[in-house]
Amino acid sequence: MSATSLALVLTAALLHAVWNIAAPPRESSIVVGALLGAWMFKERGVARKLVGGLVVLAGIALVASA
Repeated sequence: MSATSLALVLTAALLHAVWNIAAPPRESSIVVGALLGAWMFKERGVARKLVGGLVVLAGIALVASA
């Protein structure tokens, strides 16, 4: 149910907001997934995923500050 509600909220945000403001939070789910995988499932090779996640977060910060 939470995935469906998230999809509905993000769809509404994308329909009624400026694309470059509403899209970055959607992409941040990759970072959250990597963190949850490392924390809850003790996945290996997390350092590379977290570096990629930091790049994503830096992009979100750049878009948000523009």
